[in-house]
Amino acid sequence: MLCKPAKYGVKIYWICDAENGYALKGLLYSSRSSEQRQTRLSNTIVEQWAQPFVQSNRNVFMDRYFTSDSIVQHLLERGLTAVGTVYANRRDHNKKVIMISYIPRKNKNVFLMSTCHTTLKIDNHRDDRRPNITNDYNLGKGGMGSMDYKKRRFFLQTKDQ
Repeated sequence: MLCKPAKYGVKIYWICDAENGYALKGLLYSSRSSEQRQTRLSNTIVEQWAQPFVQSNRNVFMDRYFTSDSIVQHLLERGLTAVGTVYANRRDHNKKVIMISYIPRKNKNVFLMSTCHTTLKIDNHRDDRRPNITNDYNLGKGGMGSMDYKKRRFFLQTKDQ
């Protein structure tokens, strides 16, 4: 597939610094154990990622694969706040979590969830009038994009002979 970043078979989940894209921790995916099958794989991964950063008052930025109400609550209980996009079909929602629906263009709806924002503000000085949660999410997700770029440059891609 052309949209896939790599055609070979090792899956590593990374947590990166948002400012410079440095990898802080990577988890190699192997099959799930019987205890892990009771929960979503994404929840298990985020719980393992977050262990070294408990009570550090950091913000965690996640894409929609990892963001759910249960994992956001788990992080909040451990002193971490979270911002992430959400699948539209995930209906679980807690009153302590801000959840917004933002429509940047026609037929494009983006759902965001946040525990580090207490109020919703809209930047009226920009043409697109984005909510502050969207701006913060876009700043935070840049670290992963930067890390992906660096990874693609330095890992050799070999073809099977």
